[in-house]
Amino acid sequence: MPQQAIEVILMRQLASYLAMPIFLVDPSGDLLFYNEPAEALLGHRYEETGEMPLVQWAQVTVIMSAGTGVCGCQNTAGGSQGECPGGAGALSS
Repeated sequence: MPQQAIEVILMRQLASYLAMPIFLVDPSGDLLFYNEPAEALLGHRYEETGEMPLVQWAQVTVIMSAGTGVCGCQNTAGGSQGECPGGAGALSS
């Protein structure tokens, strides 16, 4: 594993304490880290994937968001597109 800058190490530590999804991305768009709440959005644990290049993690988010509500559930309740039957709200367009 390559050595990381102190700023990335500290941001990873901070993100691990937060309850909101956090994605740490470098200037080229590569995903360096995501915390536990962000795992639900990507559908993968960070320990399973590690760092991901932009192309790979962007593809994962497109697959996960296709046809799902904000909470990740299938939109089968007959509401408008992006409306979450679980009450999490609607996707913004």
